[in-house]
Amino acid sequence: MKILLPFKKDQNPYLDELIIHSKHTYVYDNFRNYDTTFKIVNIHWPEALFEWYEPTSENLRELEENIKNWKKNSFIVYTKHDEVRHKKMTPNFQRLFALIEENTDLYIHLGSYSKNLYEKKYPKAQHKIVNHPLYQNSFEPYKKPIARRLLKISQNAFVVTVPGKIRNRKERKLVLNSFKFLPEKDKVLIATNMRKDSEIHFPGRIRLKKIFDIKKYRATQFIEKYQPPSYLFNYGQLARDEFALRISAADIIFVPRINIWNSGNVFLAYTFKKIVVGPATGNIEEHLINMGMPIFNPDSIDDVVKAIEEGRKLQESGYYPNDSMLEEFSPSVLSKKLDQIFENLVS
Repeated sequence: MKILLPFKKDQNPYLDELIIHSKHTYVYDNFRNYDTTFKIVNIHWPEALFEWYEPTSENLRELEENIKNWKKNSFIVYTKHDEVRHKKMTPNFQRLFALIEENTDLYIHLGSYSKNLYEKKYPKAQHKIVNHPLYQNSFEPYKKPIARRLLKISQNAFVVTVPGKIRNRKERKLVLNSFKFLPEKDKVLIATNMRKDSEIHFPGRIRLKKIFDIKKYRATQFIEKYQPPSYLFNYGQLARDEFALRISAADIIFVPRINIWNSGNVFLAYTFKKIVVGPATGNIEEHLINMGMPIFNPDSIDDVVKAIEEGRKLQESGYYPNDSMLEEFSPSVLSKKLDQIFENLVS
């Protein structure tokens, strides 16, 4: 069976983990290149249909006509990663999401939270849960002492790693303030893709930029302030080997998301056999609680610090979910489940 993924392949290995075990053929291509040999059109991120740019009204009319054509011969599956886009939802983005949601035949959810919500919102569609997979085929872990030696980090330090991109000022503030209030003296904060710039808006800033770029100046200040040995920050996407090095060096993986449903970083931590601390939001909460991991209220720095300290105690005790607990997140198991769901849909 051929399945159309109507967007460009990116560096996120999430789909790679599932596709490698599937007996079906997944094809990345522009949504305009659909043909009737595709039994399923599997959308993951609506914005990706237009390469993450805001669609015009004409784009949306074109998509609507394409959707009508798809539904004559194929099924639309929407894997629901996010409720809305991470950045501002404009009227056209709202219409884009609505177009996809209103025409979806089958929703794939990454947890019970979103499934329960969307079963009520779209009761005529089918709703199934297929968990986020572990990254078993994507990264090669290092032994912790080796990773720390290569990164020039003390073997005795308490190391907190924040994987992935820090998306906004709130997440950055959450990370920096939580780390500052940790009681450990010898501690290191690793951020694999820290946000260095500030959102600075005032009348005349663009004209002033020709003389003095305050945004660039503030970014330089930030970089100079947060330096080794206590801070090990990168400011762009790392190669997989360098990324794995920073995860391997950690005692705790810290997921500083504020208002989202899912995070692959939780499953990244499980892949590297790390204790992970994350927010009590969306599907993230259930996947942390079920594994005995600490959760926090992202609106409370005190609560975040408490959760990280709980994580440290777990790490020092030697606790980690056993293989049988993690079996439900195995890429091969999940791919087989997804294959069966798709086969049932088209039969």
